[in-house]
Amino acid sequence: MKGSEYHEITAYQRSGLASGGRIRGGTPSFFKTYPTLPFYQLPKTPELPSCSLGDVLTGATTLASNELNLSLLSIFFALTYGITATDRTGIYSFRAVPSAGALYPCEVYAWLGGFRDLPHGLYHYNVARHGLEQIATVDSNDAFFEAWITAIPYRSAWKYRDRAFRYVLLDSGHIFEQALVSAKVSGITNKFKEANWTGTYGCRSETAICQRLAVDPHHERPVACVAFAPLSETAKIDYLTDKKELLSASAPANGADYGPVILNAINGTVGEVTIPIAPDISEKLPSLLFQNNAVQVILNRRSRRNFIKGSISADYFESYPKAFSRALPIKGLTVYFVVERVDNYDEGVYELWFDGTRPNLKLTGKGMFMSQLADACLHQMWVSHASFAIVVLLNTEELEKTYGNAGYRVGMLCVGRIGQLCYLLSEALGLGCCGVGAFYDYEVTRVIGLHSGMSAYVLAVGPVKKQVR
Repeated sequence: MKGSEYHEITAYQRSGLASGGRIRGGTPSFFKTYPTLPFYQLPKTPELPSCSLGDVLTGATTLASNELNLSLLSIFFALTYGITATDRTGIYSFRAVPSAGALYPCEVYAWLGGFRDLPHGLYHYNVARHGLEQIATVDSNDAFFEAWITAIPYRSAWKYRDRAFRYVLLDSGHIFEQALVSAKVSGITNKFKEANWTGTYGCRSETAICQRLAVDPHHERPVACVAFAPLSETAKIDYLTDKKELLSASAPANGADYGPVILNAINGTVGEVTIPIAPDISEKLPSLLFQNNAVQVILNRRSRRNFIKGSISADYFESYPKAFSRALPIKGLTVYFVVERVDNYDEGVYELWFDGTRPNLKLTGKGMFMSQLADACLHQMWVSHASFAIVVLLNTEELEKTYGNAGYRVGMLCVGRIGQLCYLLSEALGLGCCGVGAFYDYEVTRVIGLHSGMSAYVLAVGPVKKQVR
């Protein structure tokens, strides 16, 4: 099944929400663990860097560490996928990135070599314990750091049924972008120069990567990779326990089965696309972005939707298209801004386009559309109280023409990256941001004034009621 077909058959319409077919199994476990493997506790209170988000985005970071050690890894993993708080029940946790329904279907692995007090090997990040579980040893004298994002689709499908693969890819895109941000904050650039970093959406052979990561492809699949310094493909790897035991850790629940639609979508969108690592932003950004500590911005990030109907400055608003240049342009993906309360901007819909790497906004339709957009977002009227909204549309035909079968994944991962940048900017600017992945797909497209294109993500941004933290 091509990604275009999958996205279409999982579209929501007023006549009914696509509930999907056979999805079976019990309540999933939200934390993967390897209880019998060697565990390396990461420092829970490492010395934190003092750079701002503006420093990170423009490349003027104050680097945290001059050596490869556990403190550096602690900062990287905590800021990429670590727990930042728990809700009042103590059951659901907030992390450095958002996730649809707070279900967090993704896992993070890393090939690590050259770090003090850590043997060369393959490690799984244990989120609940903030530590590394060693899966394999690597016979190598080189320094390497290759991070993989995988997904356990059932964790999301258990609630969201066939539409879950969309959210898995969006979540993975959020993590991908956050890993790039965390790498700069933690000081990885001291040892692994950015010019040598590579980013990969997907992989040539999921079977081969599953075997290499020792995960069960029936339950867990690789999605993306960030290689700060890749592990040699010829390096000798020895797994620390029986592969059967390692594979069993991928099962999220007894009898977990996410059904044929998601399975066919996964198998039909396999492919590897190497993408440029996010460039530093050369455009001028608001001074406030250089006054907040990047670590605190990441740790305080939340989905905030208690909007008040207030205006924001053009300076703040224009920082969003500037920041999105880290992930754009991508053929087959278009970003629109639905503006209602932004100083010096007419109400209406604006299309983001690029002159080289320089972002520009073109007014494509005048009017006040936020209420219509909120109605299209399953009547979530809080969307209409935001100052503006970002709507991302996919042209799956163009994506698949450009990137092959992997085109759909490329598009959705890029959308997730845009979402993470939107959250970080909003937190640093004192604004609220909340992503919406559930909407009447074709109605969102019509709000933009189009009759083609597939809706992928809506993000509402604006002033919020202040809360005591």
